Amino acid sequence: MKNLKQQKVKFLTTRISSLKKELVLARDIFNNAQSEIEKLFTDKYFPEKATQKPQTKDITREDQQPQQERPEFTEEPTEDEGVKEEQEPDPGQPKSSELKKMYKTIARKTHPDTCHDASQFEKERKAFLFNLAKQAYEENDFSGLIEVYKELDIELPDLPDNAVIEMEQQVIALQNEIHGLHSTYVWSWAFASSPEQQDNLLKEIFKRMHDYIRA
Repeated sequence: MKNLKQQKVKFLTTRISSLKKELVLARDIFNNAQSEIEKLFTDKYFPEKATQKPQTKDITREDQQPQQERPEFTEEPTEDEGVKEEQEPDPGQPKSSELKKMYKTIARKTHPDTCHDASQFEKERKAFLFNLAKQAYEENDFSGLIEVYKELDIELPDLPDNAVIEMEQQVIALQNEIHGLHSTYVWSWAFASSPEQQDNLLKEIFKRMHDYIRA
């Protein structure tokens, strides 16, 4: 059973790492596509705004009141599409004893106070790994700490069952967010298989943007 559990942890760690990279790329694609669509929308329906020069603000005037601007249109998947909103990590949530132990083990090897005699390259590398571990600890992210363990060639301890469950939940949360991006019109437009399909999707997006402006 112990060997099976270790294999499961290894699989989940690899899966989470892959999903994190995929999510970063998916967010980048979505944001770039949405920016391009907003530009096309402005060029078509508000050409005067597209040619206007950006106004400069006098930040030296203390009596100048900031203008209230309408939030930008952002397409978001609805809950009935099977996507749940991902909760922001709470740095103050309780930490398990195993999580604390793993973080302290990494800190003893990477904290700047323990690297005085290391080369500059090694200092920067360990500072980077320390920050990764600190972020993972604050987010109760076992997989993040495991990745740092691998980088430092530290033998992985036997993780409790609740850690494995949390990693399984993390996989689901990452998959949900990626699916949420894939389910949008913006994503479909970016990956349309033909110009005709892209034009049809753009019309639907523009309609939604018009409805948003009139709301």
